[in-house]
Amino acid sequence: MADAARVGRGPLSSPDDVEDLLRELAPQVLAALLRRHLYELLDRVAPNPMATMNRALAVAMVRGPDAGLDLLASLDGDSRVARHHRLFAMRGHLLEMDGSLAAARAAFEEAARRTASAPEKRYLLRRAHACLADS
Repeated sequence: MADAARVGRGPLSSPDDVEDLLRELAPQVLAALLRRHLYELLDRVAPNPMATMNRALAVAMVRGPDAGLDLLASLDGDSRVARHHRLFAMRGHLLEMDGSLAAARAAFEEAARRTASAPEKRYLLRRAHACLADS
C-alpha cells in the first residue's frame, strides 16, 4: 500500500486497484529489468568499467540504491575509472536516490572538480546545490 501512495494513489482496496497499479508500473519495471540484464551480459562479454557503471544504475533501479552503490564500489580500485568524474557523478546520483544528500553533494562536487568540460561542471554543481537545498 505504501507503494500505491508513492505513485499518487490511495490504498489498494480491490483487485481492480492492484491490476491498474500493475499496468501503470509494468513498463517502468520491465525497462529497468531489461537494462540490468543487458549490462550484466555486456559485462560478461566485453567487461569494461563504463558498462559496470551503467549496470550499477540499472541494479539500483531494480534492487535499490545500496545494491547499485555496492557494485559501483567494485570500480574504486580500477585504474581506468577510479579518478574519472563519471564515477563520482554516478556515486552522487545513487547517494541522492538513497537520500544521503550530504554525501551526494560531496560526490557531485568532486565530479565537478574532475571534469574538464565546462557544461558538465555547471550541471554537476547544480546537482550538488540541489542536494544542499533539499537537505
